[in-house]
Amino acid sequence: MLKDKKVVMIGGSSGIGLESAKQLIAHGAEVIIASRSEDKLRNAKEQLGDRATAYTLDTTQEQQVQSFFEKIGQFDHLVVSAAETSGGSFLQTDTALARKLFENKFWGQYYAAKYGASKILPNGSITLFSGVVAYKSMVGSAILGAVNAAISNLGQTLALELAPIRVNIVSPGIIDTPSRSKMAE
Repeated sequence: MLKDKKVVMIGGSSGIGLESAKQLIAHGAEVIIASRSEDKLRNAKEQLGDRATAYTLDTTQEQQVQSFFEKIGQFDHLVVSAAETSGGSFLQTDTALARKLFENKFWGQYYAAKYGASKILPNGSITLFSGVVAYKSMVGSAILGAVNAAISNLGQTLALELAPIRVNIVSPGIIDTPSRSKMAE
């Protein structure tokens, strides 16, 4: 089902995105990974081999995202796992940090869906990444929960507006990835 499909994986240089890219390639897909970290991209490209192409992309920069999609052309599926997931106590979290979290996680996915949708081939899809704290409140997750809830609502609305393009929202819990390596057991 994925053989010879072209999949754009924004956030494909580490964590869930990199593992997803590996699985997509194992199932015959051609994968385009994008990330703002050139070092992570280089490392990911070495792991993924010839069926992957890597692009540097800062999803907080709307014009960069628009140019990226113009450059890569048409494709079958868009997966946006790129995200910052910092959090902390609501009263202790600096407003600038809260804005940065929205900028990185919400607006990055918004821009990707906005500029990628017109490039998606028939029977294609968009997969956005929310998170379990959109639905299950936890101490220290007020801002991340709000961001994730916004992404979930965006995805549900896009599923209606962009049909027949499928729009899915993945809401993972805490996953053992390098970004979570400093978390207490």
